[in-house]
Amino acid sequence: MTALAPLYEITGQAREIYEKLMDMDCDDQTIADTIEAETDMVEKVQSYGFVIRNMDALETAINVETERLSMRARLIAKRRDALKQRLLEAMVHAGMQKVEHPQFTISVRKNPASVDVFDERQIPADYMTDPKPPAPKPDKRLIKQALQDGADVPGAKLEHGVSLSIR
Repeated sequence: MTALAPLYEITGQAREIYEKLMDMDCDDQTIADTIEAETDMVEKVQSYGFVIRNMDALETAINVETERLSMRARLIAKRRDALKQRLLEAMVHAGMQKVEHPQFTISVRKNPASVDVFDERQIPADYMTDPKPPAPKPDKRLIKQALQDGADVPGAKLEHGVSLSIR
């Protein structure tokens, strides 16, 4: 099997054929058939399709593995926290403040004071914060519907893009 030319070369060839045949007023089917016969465009598109499908599968596998590792990390963190809590309770119960080892030191220490708000309704207004309201943002669904209904919405327009589908 011979190597195919790069996509940009094949695209250039196809573009030249397209323009020549358009100048000759050929129909769309004739243009498509000629481009397929004269270039490796179909084979190149198919090759790209295989590569893209492979990348899709790889992305899915990576996402699954990422989720599995995230779950494992959460489980390990939960176990670590439980071990630390058990160790703290045991050291406090035994009256131990510090245990030294050449590689680490484990000690019981007092945390800085923290506030426990047990009834928010009793807190005076002076001690409450005023959250900033969210900044207004365009409602794209509402704008789309208005534009589709024929309304003029300054600063917005409907766009029809194209995308590639590989099934």
